[in-house]
Amino acid sequence: MKLITSIDYISDINASVFLTSVKNDEVLSYKYQQDKPYSLLILVDYSHNELVLEFTGKILLDKYSELINRETIEDCLSNINKLNICRLNIEGILHDAEVVKCDVTKDIATDINVINSTIRQNLTNYRKWTVKPYNSGITLENTVSTPKYKKTVSHI
Repeated sequence: MKLITSIDYISDINASVFLTSVKNDEVLSYKYQQDKPYSLLILVDYSHNELVLEFTGKILLDKYSELINRETIEDCLSNINKLNICRLNIEGILHDAEVVKCDVTKDIATDINVINSTIRQNLTNYRKWTVKPYNSGITLENTVSTPKYKKTVSHI
């Protein structure tokens, strides 16, 4: 899952564990990335006033089998706080964050035609989305040139 929200929802950044990008003595961004025991990316981008959080379901640890959903998203953010590398304002993030990337499992959605129809009905410009074959399913992607703004929905 990938969330983008306001930079106001992160504090107490431990600069010793974050990669710091500096230009003219000004901090442009902080970046933290790990792959084990779960994938986690925390990007604090001061130039865009954004906090980007990207993580896999394994961040749920003992609750991994429940997958990331409306009930477990708070646990995901709490587990980031437990790393003691920064402090996330969980309530603020839950209220304001945009989900820009998520994996939909068969357990949640099984009829790709319903997914496709629903997405197209709820987009202001559905022509900016493409449908591509993906393994034994499909992928819906927005047609943007900047990878940061790329959004993908895959159904296998």
